[in-house]
Amino acid sequence: MKKLMLVMLTAAVTLGICACGGAASDETDVTNDTGKNEQITSETEAASADAATDETEDNDNVVYKVNVVDEEQNPILNAMVQMCKDTCMPGSTGTTGTAEFSLPEDTYKVSFMTLPDGYTYSTDEEEFYFEDGETEMTIVLKSAE
Repeated sequence: MKKLMLVMLTAAVTLGICACGGAASDETDVTNDTGKNEQITSETEAASADAATDETEDNDNVVYKVNVVDEEQNPILNAMVQMCKDTCMPGSTGTTGTAEFSLPEDTYKVSFMTLPDGYTYSTDEEEFYFEDGETEMTIVLKSAE
């Protein structure tokens, strides 16, 4: 019963805020070209500020590049790789054979989600690690004959 009352109270407060035009904001009455009053708020300014904050957060990330090539250094397209720390982020190599990840600076493990058709590992390693301070690695695959 208490949970139901809490849900109903929360819904009522939310509807009240929506009906009143949201939380308090800077508002200005302005007369437009037709002589009618309009209300201009600073919501656009707030949205712009949020976007600037998001860009700033992205600037703290490092771009890690995983190059996947064959034994003749030709790029391998559409190789599915993943970068892992606590969670894994998938990526695919493009026309240059490179997958890029924008992540906070840290130590990451790289592995293949699936090997591209016709290829296998050229070494016994199936997991690869960025050394301290490195942001680019090249993984060489060989033909699976």
